[in-house]
Amino acid sequence: MADQATPLPSLPITCTVVDAKVDLGPGYAGTNTIVLRITNTTAQPITFSGPGTKGELTLSISTGNGPDNLATLEDSVKLKIEYPKLWQLNPLTTTQGQATWSFRLPKPAFQANEYQQLTLSKFESKVDPGQAKITISAKISGYAEYKQTLSVEKKAEQFSILYFTADPPYLITDADKKHFRLRWNTVKAQRAALYGFNRAKLEEFHSGSAGCISGKPYVYDKERPWAPTTTYELEIIDGEKTERVALSVPVLSPGWHTVSFDYGYPAVLCNMNDQELYGIFVKEGKGRLYSSTYPYATWQLKHEHVPDGMLTSPAVYWQNALWLIGGGAADPKLRNNHVWSYDGRTGKWQQHDQAPWTPRMGHACVIFRDELWVFGGNDETGTSMNDVWKATWTENKLTWKQVGHADWTSRCMFAATACGGPRDRLWLYGGLTEPFSNPLDDMWSSEDGKTWVQYATTPRENNNPAGKPIAAALMVIKEKLTLFGSFRSGTTVKQKKFILQEGQNVWKSDEVPTGWDDQGGNTFSLAAVQYKGLIFLRSLDYRTRRKNDDVVPSLYLHVP
Repeated sequence: MADQATPLPSLPITCTVVDAKVDLGPGYAGTNTIVLRITNTTAQPITFSGPGTKGELTLSISTGNGPDNLATLEDSVKLKIEYPKLWQLNPLTTTQGQATWSFRLPKPAFQANEYQQLTLSKFESKVDPGQAKITISAKISGYAEYKQTLSVEKKAEQFSILYFTADPPYLITDADKKHFRLRWNTVKAQRAALYGFNRAKLEEFHSGSAGCISGKPYVYDKERPWAPTTTYELEIIDGEKTERVALSVPVLSPGWHTVSFDYGYPAVLCNMNDQELYGIFVKEGKGRLYSSTYPYATWQLKHEHVPDGMLTSPAVYWQNALWLIGGGAADPKLRNNHVWSYDGRTGKWQQHDQAPWTPRMGHACVIFRDELWVFGGNDETGTSMNDVWKATWTENKLTWKQVGHADWTSRCMFAATACGGPRDRLWLYGGLTEPFSNPLDDMWSSEDGKTWVQYATTPRENNNPAGKPIAAALMVIKEKLTLFGSFRSGTTVKQKKFILQEGQNVWKSDEVPTGWDDQGGNTFSLAAVQYKGLIFLRSLDYRTRRKNDDVVPSLYLHVP
């Protein structure tokens, strides 16, 4: 019988709340404070040594509007945290319902009988009353992992509206409105009234003995005229005291919309299994990873850093993680065969072994039959390729296999996608024989990645060529192959949306009146992702830059 491993000793520390003042509602950021103390309970230093050893401590809070949450995610990222001078703070990470700060501890981590303190301040708590949960965990080599959950009381004393929110934070004109909810909570109100369009009273509520009115999810179920923005108003009354809060909910009609924010330009978009949309945004040359449940409205910072050389790399959701594969989508200076993944559950990037294929840029990366596929691109000598590779995930590592060389012309910066179901195959369209060269206008498909068949027709209007495709994106929408593209004819560039009528071998076309940026008519990279029925696009050309290194175009939204 094999010897059983000796259990690691417990980490001799305790965590306590030594001071806490958390008032609910707006306007308390200057006084809300939580002080946590971590104490070494022994007369010996707590240290670690040797290669591969480490000391790490993390602090996590739950985010959202619930009673266990300290603050909303938006308010949590504004929170100020003070910590010991010798501790190194890593970038804040956020996941669904949680914000986490992690620290690298010095050697020794704690002196004998020493305590260290963490102070949380400068935050508002616009959430439900209750006991907020704060979790402290520590991993120090040579000791068992330590974990403790502390509670901090949140008090609601002032007559106020704690929050008034919409879920989702926008309405879509043709969508099923039964999923739209209004939520709120109030303090010391005798009654409350909810008003809608043209201040029509929708519902009235009366408080119980606690003097607190919690708004049940209000279902939008009344037809009324639509406006570009619909305004709701919540009014609370306590004797002669009255407070009102208005909530504007943008209304998205079918068509094209610009998503405006100041995070920088969108370089990478990835649908994370319809749970979140991830985006890498670049501002002043620095890339950051963001996520959003409702991308038209708000984004949250996931990670302060993006691995070097991967700012514009093709991205896919696979194995419950975000994967960045190879060099850039449009920048010839970013050629590599690096592979990185980001796990939102841990908030960490992981570098994998370099892929066996040639370093490249402008290649395609898709998930097909639960395998990771890479094909085409332009190598470090400026030569384009038509090789096809796939990878499987076994025993916690990537295993690559070359499928072969395709029959299509070697190319880069092309559109590609994978279909499932009865049309289970890979698709490819357009691209360039080399960066900045004349565009290709052909379409290919394959059921196995080895044998490729050229499709009989390419996007046309009234049997006439649409023009030279200077950029294109392929995707499947409602089981139909859909192509978005910018087509140049002479000095004119038109944006088009084509839907393949596969049984008839014809394309149905629609002109896009105000879509993405055409990058001055240069060839560029266009990428599209579908998220919860909405289509998000970004256009990218590394040559079109401002002095602050921001690319001109923003993020674009298409409501089918």
